Amino acid sequence: MATFIIGQGFQPSVHEGNTYVPVGPLLVGTQNEFLDQYSESSNVSLLNYYGGGNSCAQTCSQVYTNVCGQSILNHSFTVTYTKSTISGTPVTLVTVSE
Repeated sequence: MATFIIGQGFQPSVHEGNTYVPVGPLLVGTQNEFLDQYSESSNVSLLNYYGGGNSCAQTCSQVYTNVCGQSILNHSFTVTYTKSTISGTPVTLVTVSE
């Protein structure tokens, strides 16, 4: 489980080769407001690469805790992957729902 302190301003990154590349805007902490972001990238069509069908979905859950370890917020979302093409190139469409 990855943790970080809210209000620190957190820049997520992805590992590409031997370097970490920043993804998305810097998230700046604000009082009584949760800012969150998720990113996923690939240079291949994910469903074609892994031999999957035409679509699949994954549900993820998060638990936010305070400094005392008490749960203060639970959040779930579903990511759906769907085979598609752009100008004849196989791609994977990614949608997120809460």
